[in-house]
Amino acid sequence: MVGLRVNEGEVIACRSVVVATGTFLGGEAHIGLECTPFGRLGEPAAHSLSRSLREAGFALGRLKTGTPPRLRKGSINYAGMTKQVGDVPASPFSFLTDKVANEANQVNCYQTATNAGTHDIIRRNLHKSIHIRETVKGPRYCPSIESKVIRFSDKQSHSIWLEPEVRSTRRYYRGDS
Repeated sequence: MVGLRVNEGEVIACRSVVVATGTFLGGEAHIGLECTPFGRLGEPAAHSLSRSLREAGFALGRLKTGTPPRLRKGSINYAGMTKQVGDVPASPFSFLTDKVANEANQVNCYQTATNAGTHDIIRRNLHKSIHIRETVKGPRYCPSIESKVIRFSDKQSHSIWLEPEVRSTRRYYRGDS
């Protein structure tokens, strides 16, 4: 039988399969120096699919994204940050979408920046970060703030963006530019 076997053991018969793995294929999260199998937002990584593809002779690799930490919304001190409001009218990401639903309910982003004190803290704690130890491959590398402090040591400051995960968020993630 030709098809796809899912984790529960069921086989779905088919002539063709398109594998669109995203970040789940062999996904892992680095929290401090610990590595944990991980998908997006705590969902499981696709380790069975990774194993199956390897056994079928496919070579697998990883791209480093340097996904930033999440912050509890209630723990953020917005004083001194620049509020970044959404575009009005909002532009959809897809040509298949005519307009953005709930445009009036956009969640604000905030901009701040590092300084010499921040850079000193980062340098003193580099030994606690996996981000500078991993080898980078591929075009989608998003450098961590640790990498930027090292690679661009002549810069006095780096922009930091706080962006909501989703509209109904209680968490923001830090985006470095």
